[in-house]
Amino acid sequence: MFEGYRQASFRGVPFHCPERDRSGGRRVDAAEIPFADSYTTRDMGLVISAFNLSGFVFGADWKAQADRLEEALDASGAGRLVHPTRGELDVHVRRWSSRENEDEGMDFVRFRIECIPAKPLQYPRADVDQRARLADVAGTVRAPATASFTNIWVNPDAVAAGETLAAQSEGALNEMTRQLQDLARQVPNPDMGGLTAFLRDAEGFRAASFDLVRAPGDMASGVFGLVSRIRGLTAFPFTTLARLGDFGLSFGQSTYGTAAVPQGTVDAGGMAAFAAAAPVTVLQPPAVAAWTQANRASLGGLVAAAAVAEAAPAALDEPFNSFDDAVAARADLVSTIRDLEGLANVGRRREEALVYEDLRVTSWTVLGDVAADLPRLVAREVPVPQSARAFSWRARGDIRAAGDLVARNRLRHPAHLPAGTRLKLLDPEGAADG
Repeated sequence: MFEGYRQASFRGVPFHCPERDRSGGRRVDAAEIPFADSYTTRDMGLVISAFNLSGFVFGADWKAQADRLEEALDASGAGRLVHPTRGELDVHVRRWSSRENEDEGMDFVRFRIECIPAKPLQYPRADVDQRARLADVAGTVRAPATASFTNIWVNPDAVAAGETLAAQSEGALNEMTRQLQDLARQVPNPDMGGLTAFLRDAEGFRAASFDLVRAPGDMASGVFGLVSRIRGLTAFPFTTLARLGDFGLSFGQSTYGTAAVPQGTVDAGGMAAFAAAAPVTVLQPPAVAAWTQANRASLGGLVAAAAVAEAAPAALDEPFNSFDDAVAARADLVSTIRDLEGLANVGRRREEALVYEDLRVTSWTVLGDVAADLPRLVAREVPVPQSARAFSWRARGDIRAAGDLVARNRLRHPAHLPAGTRLKLLDPEGAADG
């Protein structure tokens, strides 16, 4: 025997083990795409590694040895395995089998044992860094969203009537950039230096539209960069980013990358196959209109993807006044993410859809945990005619709450609240129970 070789045993019961193997690998989810000669894969983590041992007992007391080993293998819980070459391991026995063969002798029993390394049960930790968890998931959006955009975008240089398509695509890009500038101007309490720099750089991005519509990868990088900078303009950008996500989805007025151009007509480089196969001199106005709409819709989808990727982690910094406000904001964000997920599924972009699904579930869970500590809204009825200030003082003991009361209930005449008016206000008892 070589140095370091040890006598095999389990729970202190020895046996001979001349043959051993170990298995492992990765759990890979492979999904075939209907009506396409392609498939997608997703790494789901490690396969549980297993040790397979082929051993035997023999000798005059072979029956007693076999009984002791069988009893040890059937015992509950993890047991200490002395592996001939890997040393001592705590393992669980998944299954075992034994075989007696008269050709090998009447005092000889073979065993086949499959076991896996023991691992203690780990419960969810209460101190999980929610901010990092949500940021990590949001950070996975960019790559598949960019890949889908560059695949769908129809390059004007690759099709007939490219000049017309280029002009219309530039118009869509300019319109979207102006919308980004308008939203940036509406950010509450922005850093003025940062806002000035953003508006200048956005104008430069718009001025480069001639080149960008012919380089979808650069365009996607620029859009994600601009949306990220909008988040950095203020400490509380969530509302602005959420509005941007809604605008992006509605921008194309059609299904993102699926309704305008039939599946299979655009290859990875953005070239329409049916146009490439036709003579360049043949101009089909419906095709040009479809390409234009596809570019507009895919640009809107790209902006929406960038917006939700920034809005989800930004929601953790938003100073929501109540549990109800936070839950409503979460519902709006999750609705936008669900729309993007649905459009990706319709377009058979499985990897992108899985990323949105992960972001949707994580946002719902993490933002729900954050909202649980906020005060709830309650309904109160005005008993007698009075002002909003007087009502706030009686209901909350704080006259300063009148501003929130007026804004939340959209009171047109805060100086006079008629008797019987039902108003929503923050629970005077404070935070919710969860």
